[in-house]
Amino acid sequence: MPLWACAACELHMETPARQGIERRRFVFAGIDEAIKMIATRRLPDWFAGPDAISLGEIGDFAPMALSFRRKGMLIVVSAPSGGGKSTILRAVMNRMDGLEYSISATTRLPRAGEIDGRDYFFLSREEFQARIAEGGFLEHAEVHGNLYGTPRAEIERACLSGRDIVLDIDVQGGAQVKRRAPDAALIFILPPSLAELERRLRDRASDSPADIELRLRNARNEMRRWRDYDYAVINDDLERAVRDVEEIIRAERRRVSRLDLDEEIGES
Repeated sequence: MPLWACAACELHMETPARQGIERRRFVFAGIDEAIKMIATRRLPDWFAGPDAISLGEIGDFAPMALSFRRKGMLIVVSAPSGGGKSTILRAVMNRMDGLEYSISATTRLPRAGEIDGRDYFFLSREEFQARIAEGGFLEHAEVHGNLYGTPRAEIERACLSGRDIVLDIDVQGGAQVKRRAPDAALIFILPPSLAELERRLRDRASDSPADIELRLRNARNEMRRWRDYDYAVINDDLERAVRDVEEIIRAERRRVSRLDLDEEIGES
């Protein structure tokens, strides 16, 4: 009679050499089956009865289903007029989930095609100043003779919902946000050159020659402050600039200071 038999394959050992080979096959088959049962959480089906007690707390070795949770973050994007910021942000918003565009308030007149509440909240100067007095803006600044501001209530609502808020604001507003929300991510978009910036402004044909000169002077002043930001992107190729901004946002979403685990990791 054979010394032992494998219940799985019903092969009987007739020689010591073959016995050793088949014993190893049996052991490896058992290990493989155990791995499969662990993966499918069928250990109780295999180790039924008192044998299960002698195996210890096998459940302690099951993989933990960890996941992150975080509040929404503020993403400030600034650029000189004509830097391509709006075009880049439209592409990023279309390609990434979980982003919400912050609608600014302004005292300037609507441009052709702009809609109140979609592009901007258009306010009179008196209405705008009243909201400043009430503390209704996260930041506000005067740019090219017009007032611009970010409504505080909308920012707080969106952040609490876990969405990331994109603020399209100038360097004055960016500095205010950095002081009031130090964990915000600040991105500055630069044109390839001042000559290219001037060409873009003139080709846009939406401003008078005097306005273009004013925007160019302001652009030089704004570009000198690019080092006040966390990241800088040169917009010499639109697709590459869009990818750069996307990569920055993805990296910021994984910053450890922004994350919590859904499940605490206990002591070993």
